[in-house]
Amino acid sequence: MKLKIFLVAVALLSLSPGCDYLKEPGLGGRPRWYIKSPPPINDVVEVPEGYNMYVTAFEYPDGYDYIRDTLHGAGASIVLYRDGEKVLSMPADGISPDECRVVDGRLYTPVSSGGKTRMLCDGEPLFSYDGEEAVGSIVSDGESVYTLGRSLTDGGFCCRKDGAVLYSVQKGTVVGPADGDGALRLDGDDCVFFYSVPMVSVGGQKSLYYMVRNGEQTQLNVPVEVSGVFDAVRMDGTVYVAASVSLSAGRAALYCDGSRVVLAQTAVNGKLSGLRLFFLEDQVYVTGFLASGGKMNRMVWNASGKVVFRIECYDFHWIYPAPAGYYAVERKGDEILFSLGTTTLFQTQARFWGSRCAEYFGGGFHAALLDPDGKSSTLYRSDGTAAMTVKGLITEVCYSALILPGDDP
Repeated sequence: MKLKIFLVAVALLSLSPGCDYLKEPGLGGRPRWYIKSPPPINDVVEVPEGYNMYVTAFEYPDGYDYIRDTLHGAGASIVLYRDGEKVLSMPADGISPDECRVVDGRLYTPVSSGGKTRMLCDGEPLFSYDGEEAVGSIVSDGESVYTLGRSLTDGGFCCRKDGAVLYSVQKGTVVGPADGDGALRLDGDDCVFFYSVPMVSVGGQKSLYYMVRNGEQTQLNVPVEVSGVFDAVRMDGTVYVAASVSLSAGRAALYCDGSRVVLAQTAVNGKLSGLRLFFLEDQVYVTGFLASGGKMNRMVWNASGKVVFRIECYDFHWIYPAPAGYYAVERKGDEILFSLGTTTLFQTQARFWGSRCAEYFGGGFHAALLDPDGKSSTLYRSDGTAAMTVKGLITEVCYSALILPGDDP
């Protein structure tokens, strides 16, 4: 029996408003991450036993131009690498790069066509159901697979267990990352996500907020000062909410078990966007953007509302928390920059597909960039050296432990 160690660092995707770059995944983002036992305070430590680096790529025939995509992916293959070795290759027919996910060392690929959605695991059929869905979140407890998908016909969304409906909503918006990617999570034995439904009140239009746990809905008691909820997470049975508020002390707050902490430096004039929750060694943090005075700043607040990281950034900025600080990938004009804290480590002309294309773990920081000509992708280390190159598009970089049915998740 293989024990899964919760020592995983996954990207936090936050985008400055009004940006459209390359083809940012419509379901972009990563599952929320949680480090239970942090590694020593240095940049590179040993990868825990049982974990491997996985790279997912769409490889194209010679001469194929992914950026123009005139053949709409015809002839492409989905390839999975483990520690640099190709371990799986399958036709990419009907599969969107946005939706492929490595979960516990296994590649899940939803295929929606002909009025059905089929889920493949390592290229083999796992389950199917009627209706075409864009599957945003995929999680597994080692026995069952849970998904959160958006209907391609009526726009509603549905949470499923092994393809069977747990909960469905015709009108509403999943709280958290765009279209629900990463919004579905396992908290102990519970499968949880949050969503909102607009309502018209005396003071104007507001929203009702709900938590869905194992298919059962519970309305959240949102304080009157809340004007909108950016993100909500249930961790160890406790619900955390990052929200915009109307208070003299600030315009953003963190709520936990009925208590409220106003986030510092948010009382100034400016625009808040992209607030997301993350956890590090049992502590909750909030990250997001604050635009003020013509400048955009990436912010990180701790559970006391104190700013623990702030840096001026450009139009796209992804962060990857590490023991040595915050790694970042950002776009500046036609260049991509890697940084650690305020120090630039590497920059080059390239394109970045999205937050799932980079990862920090015990083995260090890696990020995959699409070359300017659109014909190949290179996986870079933080110092700019190349770890591997593929003909096509790298869509995910992650560390994962292989969990098989019957193993302890």
